[in-house]
Amino acid sequence: MYDIEAIVTRSTPTELQLTGKWPADWFRAASLLALNSTEIQCKLLPDESGPPFSRLTEEHTISVNRNFHPDLKLGDRVIVRCLFPGESR
Repeated sequence: MYDIEAIVTRSTPTELQLTGKWPADWFRAASLLALNSTEIQCKLLPDESGPPFSRLTEEHTISVNRNFHPDLKLGDRVIVRCLFPGESR
Protein backbone atom coordinates (compact mmCIF):
# COMPACT_ATOMS: atom_id res chain seq x y z
CA MET A 1 0.00 0.00 0.00
CA TYR A 2 1.28 3.46 -0.90
CA ASP A 3 -0.04 6.98 -0.37
CA ILE A 4 0.80 9.45 -3.13
CA GLU A 5 -0.18 12.96 -4.20
CA ALA A 6 -2.25 13.39 -7.38
CA ILE A 7 -4.10 16.24 -9.06
CA VAL A 8 -7.59 16.29 -10.60
CA THR A 9 -6.90 16.92 -14.30
CA ARG A 10 -10.37 16.22 -15.66
CA SER A 11 -13.78 16.37 -14.08
CA THR A 12 -17.03 15.16 -15.65
CA PRO A 13 -20.41 14.45 -14.04
CA THR A 14 -19.47 10.77 -13.62
CA GLU A 15 -15.68 10.62 -13.60
CA LEU A 16 -12.56 12.25 -12.20
CA GLN A 17 -9.18 11.81 -13.82
CA LEU A 18 -6.22 11.92 -11.47
CA THR A 19 -2.69 12.52 -12.69
CA GLY A 20 0.20 11.62 -10.48
CA LYS A 21 3.50 9.85 -10.18
CA TRP A 22 2.24 6.38 -9.34
CA PRO A 23 4.45 3.69 -7.79
CA ALA A 24 5.73 1.65 -10.75
CA ASP A 25 5.29 -1.74 -9.06
CA TRP A 26 1.71 -0.89 -8.01
CA PHE A 27 0.78 0.52 -11.42
CA ARG A 28 2.01 -2.59 -13.23
CA ALA A 29 0.22 -4.94 -10.82
CA ALA A 30 -3.04 -2.99 -11.06
CA SER A 31 -2.79 -2.72 -14.87
CA LEU A 32 -2.14 -6.43 -15.37
CA LEU A 33 -5.28 -7.29 -13.43
CA ALA A 34 -7.31 -4.37 -14.88
CA LEU A 35 -8.01 -3.10 -11.37
CA ASN A 36 -8.33 0.40 -10.07
CA SER A 37 -7.22 -0.20 -6.51
CA THR A 38 -7.28 3.36 -5.24
CA GLU A 39 -8.97 5.29 -2.50
CA ILE A 40 -8.88 9.07 -2.20
CA GLN A 41 -7.90 9.83 1.39
CA CYS A 42 -8.22 13.61 1.51
CA LYS A 43 -8.01 16.87 -0.37
CA LEU A 44 -4.83 18.83 0.29
CA LEU A 45 -4.90 22.45 1.41
CA PRO A 46 -2.93 24.94 -0.74
CA ASP A 47 0.01 24.99 1.69
CA GLU A 48 0.09 21.20 2.24
CA SER A 49 2.20 18.70 0.37
CA GLY A 50 1.91 14.96 -0.02
CA PRO A 51 3.98 12.38 1.80
CA PRO A 52 7.56 11.91 0.61
CA PHE A 53 7.92 9.01 -1.78
CA SER A 54 11.24 7.40 -2.66
CA ARG A 55 10.27 4.46 -4.87
CA LEU A 56 10.39 4.28 -8.67
CA THR A 57 7.37 6.11 -10.12
CA GLU A 58 5.66 6.57 -13.48
CA GLU A 59 3.46 9.52 -14.38
CA HIS A 60 0.00 8.37 -15.49
CA THR A 61 -3.61 9.45 -15.43
CA ILE A 62 -6.25 7.16 -13.95
CA SER A 63 -10.02 7.47 -13.76
CA VAL A 64 -12.12 7.19 -10.61
CA ASN A 65 -15.85 7.31 -9.95
CA ARG A 66 -16.93 10.88 -9.27
CA ASN A 67 -19.97 9.76 -7.25
CA PHE A 68 -17.72 9.04 -4.27
CA HIS A 69 -16.08 12.50 -4.42
CA PRO A 70 -18.67 15.09 -5.53
CA ASP A 71 -16.78 17.95 -3.83
CA LEU A 72 -13.59 17.61 -5.89
CA LYS A 73 -12.97 19.87 -8.86
CA LEU A 74 -10.39 20.48 -11.56
CA GLY A 75 -7.00 21.38 -10.09
CA ASP A 76 -7.61 19.95 -6.62
CA ARG A 77 -4.66 18.05 -5.13
CA VAL A 78 -5.44 14.89 -3.22
CA ILE A 79 -3.76 12.06 -1.36
CA VAL A 80 -4.52 8.73 -3.01
CA ARG A 81 -4.02 5.37 -1.33
CA CYS A 82 -2.80 2.76 -3.81
CA LEU A 83 -3.72 -0.77 -2.76
CA PHE A 84 -2.23 -3.94 -4.15
CA PRO A 85 -4.62 -6.72 -5.21
CA GLY A 86 -5.81 -8.49 -2.07
CA GLU A 87 -5.13 -5.56 0.31
CA SER A 88 -8.20 -4.33 2.14
CA ARG A 89 -9.36 -0.74 2.22
